[in-house]
Amino acid sequence: TGKQKHPRTFIAKPEDECQGRGIFLTRNPDDIKKDSSMIVQKYMHKPHLIDGFKYDLRVYAVVFGINPLRIYIYKDGLARFATI
Repeated sequence: TGKQKHPRTFIAKPEDECQGRGIFLTRNPDDIKKDSSMIVQKYMHKPHLIDGFKYDLRVYAVVFGINPLRIYIYKDGLARFATI
């Protein structure tokens, strides 16, 4: 009531592209082809920023087994900071 909510927006990224090619936003999940290899995430309308710039931090992990659960985490991660 006091806080206005955004409609759900999704960001779709082609699995085999890079540098922003093929990325699109949609509010309708039916816009995403079911037979395509896409990574689909909920879009954050107000992301956390550092000095007004977007960034992402990545931790790489692989699930090696489910029963028992075995997850290996790579000791080095990745941090990317936007400059413009």
